[in-house]
Amino acid sequence: ILDMEQHELILLADAGWETPAPFTFERVQPLRDSSFTTHALSPQTLLSIYRDTLGGSPPPTFLLTLRGERFGLGETLSSAAAGHLDAATGFVAERLSESEERAWRATCTGAIEEESTSHA
Repeated sequence: ILDMEQHELILLADAGWETPAPFTFERVQPLRDSSFTTHALSPQTLLSIYRDTLGGSPPPTFLLTLRGERFGLGETLSSAAAGHLDAATGFVAERLSESEERAWRATCTGAIEEESTSHA
């Protein structure tokens, strides 16, 4: 949370099982859930702890969740997941070129549709 304190916008990234391909992009709000007692925190709980610890609202925070394909220990990146990563990389580059929350919020549509691979 201390790393977040000096920023105007926050982008968190994660991989998700059964996330719509290639990824989702959403605004995250503070909400304490049961993850605060585990070794990992949900983004919502992280923001809740920010608010409770620092006594103010966290910066606008967004979560990019890439569709993961294999999560076993030692698994390599699948070709499908590599494609999701490529799509997300371009999307993130566009977000980073925009410094206003409203521009980021305008792209929060949940699942980002994969480009059609059909050819005429």
